Amino acid sequence: MNIEKHISDLLYTHDCVIIPGFGGIIGNYSPAYVHPVKHVFYAPYKQLVFNKNLYLNDGVLANYIAREEGITYIAALDNLHRYAGELKSKIEKGQKVEIKSVGTFQLDAEKNIQFIPDKTINYLLSSYGLSSFQSQAILRDKELKAFKDRPTVAQVKTKTPLRKYWPAIASLPVAFLAVWLPLKTNLLNESTNQLASVLPNNNETNVSLGVNKGAYMPRTAKWNYTEEEIADEELNLIVKEDVAEVVENNVETSNVIVEEKKEEIKPVKTKPAPVTAQAVESFKSGSFYIIGGCFQEEANAQKFLAKLQSKGYNAILLEKKDGLFRVAYGVYNIKEEARAELIAIKSKETSAAWIMAN
Repeated sequence: MNIEKHISDLLYTHDCVIIPGFGGIIGNYSPAYVHPVKHVFYAPYKQLVFNKNLYLNDGVLANYIAREEGITYIAALDNLHRYAGELKSKIEKGQKVEIKSVGTFQLDAEKNIQFIPDKTINYLLSSYGLSSFQSQAILRDKELKAFKDRPTVAQVKTKTPLRKYWPAIASLPVAFLAVWLPLKTNLLNESTNQLASVLPNNNETNVSLGVNKGAYMPRTAKWNYTEEEIADEELNLIVKEDVAEVVENNVETSNVIVEEKKEEIKPVKTKPAPVTAQAVESFKSGSFYIIGGCFQEEANAQKFLAKLQSKGYNAILLEKKDGLFRVAYGVYNIKEEARAELIAIKSKETSAAWIMAN
């Protein structure tokens, strides 16, 4: 089994390939660049780095090996664990380990794993067909003549004729008038208003104190509110109309604002529609369920249940818990049986299945 070839193949389509129990090889995009000394132009490429903390199995490499080699997922995972053990053993002994077309691993002076990537292969698919090239030096046929500096010429100062500045001089009066006229207008208006306030107006006529029903009367303020009126005033929200109210001594009149209380609209509480009655199985203590999906709507859970049953699984719909309906591929009393079945379901159906113990 050529595990190195499978790792190299996955690096073309994945940015991270994890070797379970050893570490992960990450591919980062690197733009095109020019070598400062050799003058070589390099196309964009995927720079490979190694992270020893990414050692947990994500199933990508194992599934790919199982599919390409025609073996089970468990067998592919066992081969990967043995391969990772051999790599770690050789590196700990001080040997230099190479993964073909990927890079080499070795320990440094501080016993840390150092990774040197292989730059002969470009794993960036968008750079396919772009090779590096070197810029050739420019060769000249004839030698250039030495440049001879000419002697400096003294600058002669000439008098600028006044005719050159005539447009600017002619525009000065126009600019002065444009600034002075608005200021003069404001001063005249202010002086006119001051004189009008001092001189008497002969056109003024005596105003009758009688109240005309058709004329507008401004509302007068009322200062002697009682506690009940203050409470009503705080509750009122909409001003409706003004009416004249006669005081007890029938001498003075004042307008009182009559307001209507805004009707309070109370929200109507509606009860949620009951869930349709379906036969669901309750959780049993000591059982292990292989969960295939969780749904908020029971109708969606029933559709998924029918789909699994049509495939031959003994699928069941569990009662609603924490607001979700759970659909299980099956229920098992022994944890090892549930784990073995989970591996088979992940290889055939989906990797999102998981075991729930109750």
